[in-house]
Amino acid sequence: MTFVELDDLLAQSHVVSLHLLLDEQTRGLISPQRIAAMRDSVILVNTARGGIVDEAAI
Repeated sequence: MTFVELDDLLAQSHVVSLHLLLDEQTRGLISPQRIAAMRDSVILVNTARGGIVDEAAI
């Protein structure tokens, strides 16, 4: 098993599916900078709470 940094994972992924709790550490986890670093064709599925993704940046 290989572990990579979150930013590297997001930049390389074709599909990102979020399944985590919303707390002070995860609020805004998917920031404008992380969204900009993702592939243009990425599919982002957020089954978690809305506050994890900065929706204005999408």
